[in-house]
Amino acid sequence: SDISKAVKVILKKHLLSKKRFINAVGKELIVMKGKNKLELSKIRPHTKMAHLIQGVEAQVLEITARAFPNQLLLLQHDGFATKERIDTGKLVQTIEAQTGFRLTFNEEKIEFPDPEFDDDFVSINTKLEYPKKVNINNGLDVFWESLWTTVGVGRGDLLPAFPIPLPEGGFDF
Repeated sequence: SDISKAVKVILKKHLLSKKRFINAVGKELIVMKGKNKLELSKIRPHTKMAHLIQGVEAQVLEITARAFPNQLLLLQHDGFATKERIDTGKLVQTIEAQTGFRLTFNEEKIEFPDPEFDDDFVSINTKLEYPKKVNINNGLDVFWESLWTTVGVGRGDLLPAFPIPLPEGGFDF
């Protein structure tokens, strides 16, 4: 009941933009029922809240990618992986300055291969090679556009398999 009360308060204070429900990365909440767009008043409160949270998560991941462009290896649903430990204190301050949210991060060192995994990795070459000079902005525009289009409700919730748009008709294999 506490969560439901908090959701009501947050949604009541969330300002609409031209009668549109917009999240932190500027994406409108659109819920379809068949071929018809549901009216905002018919969308469940927890669906609206999920849209707001997804916007903040996307915003935080973008800030993280810009703050540590050479460290980020993998963006995940609610976190990320880096090749070395980063200064999470600096990240917390940067996120708070840009969003107003003060977050905390849990860190866990990932070891490869995972000691709890039973398979033998001796025959697999697991050494990663990094380019000598990395263009930190290469591909970010396309990536962020594809990430932002996935923030929403419905089939668009899943990140695309390929963040770069596929050619018309797909690939010929």
